[in-house]
Amino acid sequence: MSATVGPGGLLSTGAYFGRVVSRGRAPGFSLTETIYGRGEDLPRHAHERAFFCLTLDGAYTERTLRTGETAYAPWTAVFHPAGEIHTTRMGSRGGRVLNVEVDPDRLDEAAALAPAPDAAVDHGGGEIVWLLARLRRAARAGGASGSLDAEALGTELVATVTRAAYRDARPPRWLARVAERLADDGPEPSVRELAREAGVHPVHVARAFRRFHGVPPGTWRRRLRVRRACALLCSRGVSIAEAAAAAGFADQSHLTRTLKSLLGETPGAFRRAET
Repeated sequence: MSATVGPGGLLSTGAYFGRVVSRGRAPGFSLTETIYGRGEDLPRHAHERAFFCLTLDGAYTERTLRTGETAYAPWTAVFHPAGEIHTTRMGSRGGRVLNVEVDPDRLDEAAALAPAPDAAVDHGGGEIVWLLARLRRAARAGGASGSLDAEALGTELVATVTRAAYRDARPPRWLARVAERLADDGPEPSVRELAREAGVHPVHVARAFRRFHGVPPGTWRRRLRVRRACALLCSRGVSIAEAAAAAGFADQSHLTRTLKSLLGETPGAFRRAET
């Protein structure tokens, strides 16, 4: 582990455990990709600046005082406020993580319009995941247009977690059952079917799902499938058509259209950049 923990377990700006494999910069945001060994334990620490994490490969568990222990799989995301103390244990495969630090003035700008962003977790392939993935691509592209796009995407990221501060702290218990039903591999259910299984009115399903997940149920389900496909595309020996079928898409063309709408690139281009 390359980072040195400062007084009080605080990591300075740009410092991370693991092996740093790339760094990038967009106005207001710093990007660092790190690789971690299998079963690696990261000591109790916090970061000087607020930051987002996107798990690109592998898996890990993380514990904070606020949220307890949370498990992360490929293509899940988390936002850590500055100074949030946490510990991390990598899984049996290790992992690769994109970290995006936010300059303090960007958070100050957001706080002037809405409550300051708090910790946020995105397990469902929601808006935070895809904004981070697109920010990573834009920063890699470089140039004036890439820099502008990256800055805009970073600004959207901060706005996304700020909006989350308006949401009720506790979603209704039945909403977890709805999400589980949408995540299974069966035929796509209707809102009426979801409501019947949850024991609530269809209007409650539609409104609560968008409120707590940020998108309608169908969009959330498609993003979950894209996330599965992305994890498969990072694996050698799996064709694009096989990844599409395993992730629940009708065919390779269906995956191509959906991935391009989220990331702006085809599965082939995504695979070449990741392998």
